Amino acid sequence: MLTTWTLTFDCAAPAQLASFWKAALGYVDAEAPPASSPGRTG
Repeated sequence: MLTTWTLTFDCAAPAQLASFWKAALGYVDAEAPPASSPGRTG
């Protein structure tokens, strides 16, 4: 038998909640892609 459920977090401080889960799950931020030069296309 398959049981599905949804879990929702509601909080007054979402940034702190995100920081908690980031640390709890060992998440590492990816490096941002390099910014393109102004006026450069392609």
